[in-house]
Amino acid sequence: GHVMRLRSLWVLCIATAGVSGCVNGLLGFLPLYLRNLGWEPAAADGTLATFHAASMLFAIPIALLSDRIGSRRGVLITTMLMIGIGTGLLGIAGGGLISLAVLLAGITRDGFMATSMTAIIEVKGIGPRFTGSAAGLAMSVMAISNVLAPPIGNWLAKFGSGLPFLFWAALVALGFLAYFFLPQPASGSAGSS
Repeated sequence: GHVMRLRSLWVLCIATAGVSGCVNGLLGFLPLYLRNLGWEPAAADGTLATFHAASMLFAIPIALLSDRIGSRRGVLITTMLMIGIGTGLLGIAGGGLISLAVLLAGITRDGFMATSMTAIIEVKGIGPRFTGSAAGLAMSVMAISNVLAPPIGNWLAKFGSGLPFLFWAALVALGFLAYFFLPQPASGSAGSS
C-alpha cells in the first residue's frame, strides 16, 4: 500500500512502460517491415543485431553519465527523446535514414532502462525496505504495456505500414509528458530526479 501511494513512482513507471511497449513493438515488427520494403532478409534481420549491439555498448556509459552529472531526470528525458525520435523516424524514413533511426533508438534503450530502474528505487519513500515492491510494480506496469503495445501497433499496419512506428513513438511521447509531473529535486540534490 505504501508503494502504491507514491506519485513519483507511478510517474516513472508510466514513463518506463511507454518506452518498454514502444521497444517491444518495434523489435517484433521491424524485420517484417524492412522485408516488405524490399530489404534482403539477412539485412532486415541484421538491423535487430545492430539495435542490440548499440544498446549494449552504450548502456553502462549512459548509466554512469546520469551519476556523473547528478541528474537522472535529464538523462531519462534525453534518452527517451532519442528513442521516440528514432522510432518515429522509422515510420516516415527511407533508405539510409532507416539505419540512422535504428541506431538513434538503439543507442539509448538499455541505458534508459538501467537509469530508469535506478531512479525508481531511489524515489523518496522507497528505501531498502520497499525496493523490491517498487521494482515489482514497475515491472508489472511495463508488462501490461509489453502485452498491449505490439498488437495494437501491428493492427495499425493495415492503415499504413509506418503507422505502427508512429503509434509506438506516441507511447514514448506520453511517457515523456509524465516526467513533467515529477516533483523538482531540492536545490543541491543529485537524487533521483
